[in-house]
Amino acid sequence: MQFSYFFDPMCSWCWGFAPIFRQFHEQYADQYPVRMVVGGLRSESEPMSAEQRNYIRGHWQRVNEASGQPFDFENGLPSGFVYDTEPACRAAVVMRSLAPGQLLAFVESIQKAFYQQARDISDSAVLGELARAAGVDEQTFLGLLDSDALRAETRKDFELSASLGVQGFPTLALQLDQQWVAISQGFLPWDALCARVDAALAQAQ
Repeated sequence: MQFSYFFDPMCSWCWGFAPIFRQFHEQYADQYPVRMVVGGLRSESEPMSAEQRNYIRGHWQRVNEASGQPFDFENGLPSGFVYDTEPACRAAVVMRSLAPGQLLAFVESIQKAFYQQARDISDSAVLGELARAAGVDEQTFLGLLDSDALRAETRKDFELSASLGVQGFPTLALQLDQQWVAISQGFLPWDALCARVDAALAQAQ
């Protein structure tokens, strides 16, 4: 029995859910394995238009209102920004491989850099700096980040999300043998999430 958390570091609702997921992790991870699976939210190759940036900022406003998580509305999504979440997803997979105990804190640092500090976390140099701050050798991290094997491992995460019919992020699921039970899809406050988790565990046992 294990939990799987399907997320994307550049998903605004995942940023809103971050404190709740940390609380979940602190309460349940000692008893049940929790695997963090990256989803591949967006893979763009062209800069966002002004209309697209305003549309996404509208989402950010709703996340801020629902969760209280901070955003840099003034500087986030600057002109010319290419919204490609694959590099940040790869970075999470690298950290999962090199230092799994640091993965949650590292993902939080990526999210904070993007949403709170308006940094471009599709930039390898930024990701390497964050990895170094997490206590991982930067050159080792960057070497893996650009490797074919790591890209393939990241695609496996994306394929798992698709094969299970994950419709959006964040999604928390319980796996029991070969069966998967969705616990939550989208943002939930802690009390509601905890009730669903406990109900799913009671039914599974």
